[in-house]
Amino acid sequence: MTLKRFFTYAAFVLLFLIFIRPFDAQAALKPSVREEKVVLYPDSDPYEFHFTNLEKNAKLQLSSSDKAVIKIKDSKAVAVKSGKATVTVKLTQNDKTYDFKVKFTVKSIPAEKAESDYEKLAKKTVKRLESELIDRSGTLLNYGNGTYSTTRKMLDKDIFSNLRMYQSFTVVLSDLNLLRSEKEYLSMFPFLSEITFSKPTKNSNCYSVVVSNVKKATAFFSDEIAIDYALGGGNVSFLTKDEKALYKKIVKVAKKLKKDTDYETVKAIHDYIIKNCEYYTGKSDKNNMDRYRLESAVKTGSVVCSGYAKYFCALCKALGINARFVIGSSTLEQSGDHGWNIVEIGHKWYGVDVTWDDGGKDKNGKNKYKYKYFLIADEDMKKDHFWDESLYPKAVSKDLGIVYSDLEKYPLVSGNKETLSYVKDVAKKLSSSKSAKTTLRFRELTASAEVFSAVNKELNSYGSSLRVYWKDWDTDTAGPGWLYKITLYK
Repeated sequence: MTLKRFFTYAAFVLLFLIFIRPFDAQAALKPSVREEKVVLYPDSDPYEFHFTNLEKNAKLQLSSSDKAVIKIKDSKAVAVKSGKATVTVKLTQNDKTYDFKVKFTVKSIPAEKAESDYEKLAKKTVKRLESELIDRSGTLLNYGNGTYSTTRKMLDKDIFSNLRMYQSFTVVLSDLNLLRSEKEYLSMFPFLSEITFSKPTKNSNCYSVVVSNVKKATAFFSDEIAIDYALGGGNVSFLTKDEKALYKKIVKVAKKLKKDTDYETVKAIHDYIIKNCEYYTGKSDKNNMDRYRLESAVKTGSVVCSGYAKYFCALCKALGINARFVIGSSTLEQSGDHGWNIVEIGHKWYGVDVTWDDGGKDKNGKNKYKYKYFLIADEDMKKDHFWDESLYPKAVSKDLGIVYSDLEKYPLVSGNKETLSYVKDVAKKLSSSKSAKTTLRFRELTASAEVFSAVNKELNSYGSSLRVYWKDWDTDTAGPGWLYKITLYK
């Protein structure tokens, strides 16, 4: 063997080993810093750094390029005086070190002349805040633990952004009419279980209101709250770089799962998650939160029930289908804690538990799809699931609650348009084929007498137009809708 050929083979083997190495589905996700640019004032509260995918055993080393502007105390950035400084963050976890740089700008504030001049100070503060809003093109402005808003859209965004980070904060309003009701915000932000507003305080030309969320949902991480809001039709401009990347991946997957009907789309989502996720069976470690995360479901597929349910909810919302994440317990989970979903189809709610419908893989490595918990009513879900029913819409209909594998051999249609289109296609194919007859079986989901009459009229018209006739018409009410059995002949 020549030296040239030896090196060629060696390079090939090296590349082969690189690309076939097993993918560790349970590997920890790469951490990142949330904010890369921060504006503070000398009277601002110490700034706490926020990270994604930060594990409990992580170690931080912080250093400031100018301690006269920003000093580090208790792993927080403290504004000292006006100026600019860069804080270098070294984060070590899982025997790996990551370097980040966060740029700080410290701006001066008006000097307070006297406590009795509060109204003058308020006016100066509002004027400074307005100027800062112009500087930052209307984006969220933090002033201590407060924000200043001049439009309804900006206020909604400010409240949402703060709810991600704080349980209580202050908003300053140019007009009290900008504020929505507590009920409206609960509807806008479904991750909330409770939100309260203090009685507005009237200042010289503005109002201040304390917003509290004392029952912040512990099942959601900050990035999941942001993505949930964005998928529900919210503004995506405030997502971080990592959040936006995850958002785009979810939308990309969702577009591929879009079907003709919501029913078929929800089933496609259900099956996709079972195919691409597996239940995390590793060592139970409360410090390892990856297995609960939406991000893990999308990127690694190794998650517990929480990851399954969050992914189902996200894909539904990306396609405009209303879905909720249900927090409860079960008789089968060792910890008792369990998460699943409810989804709205045709203005009716249904229960879905993708985790328990994941049958694992058979001996040939193929996924086993179950549908015991696919589009079922609360009555059936309550046999082994427990939750606070007052917090969620009720699922009472059983018209779609089927074991889909028993019926998937029959095409599913819904309403006049889909039904008549399907029947017409079959009749046309028979008319132009050499076959003498064919048996037509399909399930029409609405079980409507109007559809029944329309099909009857359509079939009768084929005798003159296509020379196709029917006999042995029968319908079966077992399962959802009506199962049609019709023999067509020439």
